Parts: sequence; structure tokens; C-alpha cells
Amino acid sequence: MKSQQNSSLLQVRNIKVQFDSPAGMVRAVDDVSFDLGCGEKACLVGESGCGKTILALSLLRLLPPGAKISGQVLFRGDDLLALSERKMRRVRRRGMGMIFEQPSAYLNPLFPVGWQIAEAVRLSRGCGRHEANLRALRLLDMARIPEAKKRFRQFPHQLSGGMRQRVMVAMALAKDPVLLVADEPTTALDPTVRRSVLGLLLDCLEETGAALLCITHDWNAARRLCQTAAVMYAGQILELGPAAQVLNRPRHPYASALHRSMDGSCPEPIPGSPPALTDLPCGCRFQPRCSNSCETCCSIVPEFNGGVRCHNLQ
Repeated sequence: MKSQQNSSLLQVRNIKVQFDSPAGMVRAVDDVSFDLGCGEKACLVGESGCGKTILALSLLRLLPPGAKISGQVLFRGDDLLALSERKMRRVRRRGMGMIFEQPSAYLNPLFPVGWQIAEAVRLSRGCGRHEANLRALRLLDMARIPEAKKRFRQFPHQLSGGMRQRVMVAMALAKDPVLLVADEPTTALDPTVRRSVLGLLLDCLEETGAALLCITHDWNAARRLCQTAAVMYAGQILELGPAAQVLNRPRHPYASALHRSMDGSCPEPIPGSPPALTDLPCGCRFQPRCSNSCETCCSIVPEFNGGVRCHNLQ
């Protein structure tokens, strides 16, 4: 993930996402740009409500009605925001796959999980039911689901949370994607299952060669999965760079504070609260909570320069 690169699989340019609300205009994502290369594994980290998931959904044009989106999302050279809905469905069927945060909300409770994976295969490849079923069984094996033939016939409620998350991985891979978007893939899983799902994702990415954009607030998961990382706050990317640097030696005051708050031995909470997206502060959005803020921070919006958005680092 880089701020700009011409030979990228995905190029996001100046994306803005806004919603009307009774409290005013919600600026969920504001002027975000980055590139993702073929086979690259990148993550977006930040507190809940910072815009990570909205950004991910905007890439696949899965935003709720009423969302206002502007900018460019170039995927293999095509501007996804300019495509017809019919052409966009083709992209979702073949080019991009998504693992959603809550499997139970996206798996149909009325159909066996194997049937649902096979249906994704059939729609993606245009093959017959028998071939799709064989491919679905192979994907269940790839997702390390024991007794795949038995699980193929089971319904979502008959599986554990970890099993349902593995089914979501299998369903996303059913489309043979070149880009996999994973939204909080380990949320609500116990530590043992979480490590297993992360290992599964890494193995699947290695086998398929797909790129990954992982949305997470789990820095340990981000360290294990990703080569590059971006830190979001109040709808903006504040720091972007190699994961080893961003997640272990962050430069931006917010990224540093977030890193300290994740310290398992002695976590330090970040003073204050994130701003309402309907009432954003002037200047730097983190300045009301930042111990290093100055008069410039309170009045002038910092430019994103050298992988960081901070007056004191430019």
C-alpha cells in the first residue's frame, strides 16, 4: 500500500463518503488515497467509527442507499465508481471478494453452507451444479473445515463461530478473487480460533496469490497478516507505510497513542474521545486530544506528506 503508484492493482484517489443525518452531514471518509499492488497484503487500523469499514464497502460499491461518494476507485484500470451496476456485479463475482465481520448476518440461515458456497462458484465460473459442488468441497478442505462432506450439508446455525468464519473465507475464495477485502476477520473469536483463522488466511493468500486489504483494530493480527499498514482517524489516513514501522514505531501522535493503548503489559488510554463526524474540529482532527498540538494544528489542515499527516513532522 503506497500513497501513489502507477502500476497498482487498486488505486484509490481522493475518496469521500458522506451521509445526510438529522445531526448534519456525516463525513465518514474524507479525501483518502492509496495504492495496493498485486499480491500485496495491507491493513487499515483505527478505533471503531473511524471510517475503516465504510471505506472498504465503498470499494465494492456496497454502501447503503443515501451515501454520497466521490473520487476514483481504479481496479485493474477500470473506475469502479463509473461502472454500470451490471458490470460492477461482474467485478464482485470474479475480481474482488469480501469477508464480512459478522458471518451470521451474511450466511443465509435457510440453506446449507455447502450449497451457498457452490452457488458462489456457479455464479462466478458459470459451471454446472456438480462441478460447483466439487469445487465447494475443495474450498471447505482449503478452509480447514473437518469432515467437509458432513459440513457441506449443515446449516449456519449448526456451526461454531470459528467454523462460520471459515465458511466466509471459503465463499470469498469461491470467486477466485485477485483482491480479498477482509472486514474484522477475527472479531469475537477466542485467541486459539483467532490464530487459526489468521493462519488460514495467510495460507490461502499464499496459494492463490490474491492481494489483501484487511480492516481491523487488532494490531497483533495486522502485524501477522500485513506488509503495509495505514492508520485511520475521523475519516482520514494519518499515517501510512511499512507495517513493521507503522505498527511498532509509529510517527504520528495518534498512531503512537494508539500503539501505547494496545500495550498488553501497561496500556495507556488515549485522553478524550474521537470527534463526531458531523462536527469535526478545525485544523488537524486529532489536535483536541494531542499533547503536541500548536496554534497551527488548531487552524490549518495538515497535508499528507511523506506517509504522515502532521504539521510537527513536516
